[in-house]
Amino acid sequence: MYGTAMPYLYFCALLAFVILYINERLLVCYYYQEPPAFDEKMTLMTLQLTKCVPLMMLPMVFWQLGNRQIFDNKVEEIVYKTDVQASGHSLQQAMTHANPLEMTWNSAPFICFALLVLYSLVNCIWGSEEEEEEDDGLVEGLDEYYNALKSEDIDLIRG
Repeated sequence: MYGTAMPYLYFCALLAFVILYINERLLVCYYYQEPPAFDEKMTLMTLQLTKCVPLMMLPMVFWQLGNRQIFDNKVEEIVYKTDVQASGHSLQQAMTHANPLEMTWNSAPFICFALLVLYSLVNCIWGSEEEEEEDDGLVEGLDEYYNALKSEDIDLIRG
């Protein structure tokens, strides 16, 4: 979510995923007695949750790209010690940059967010075509497998 403001986070995330991948591979190969029993429900749930990530990220990107202290070096001055530091970064100011007729640096995230929300609403109202349930496919392609085996290996498998 903060990668737009701090692109270095993408490199850190890549490095973390590579280390996690290597660590999991080594643990599965050398430490675990048997692999963890996961079915496809966890994978499908993860895929469903990743569809929501842009809906959380795009408003944050819109807010980050609309910050004038970062991009225009515009800082509000403090006159008294008791004054609160004003950021000059209000919702009203940010929405002035969302005008599609006057494109600015943070127009694209707002337009993408609006399109994603519209797409989600259309899918909720009319529904999307769900994929039909398929069999487990455990016997799929076994004929080719048995044809590729040597006769003594087939006898060994059959017992």
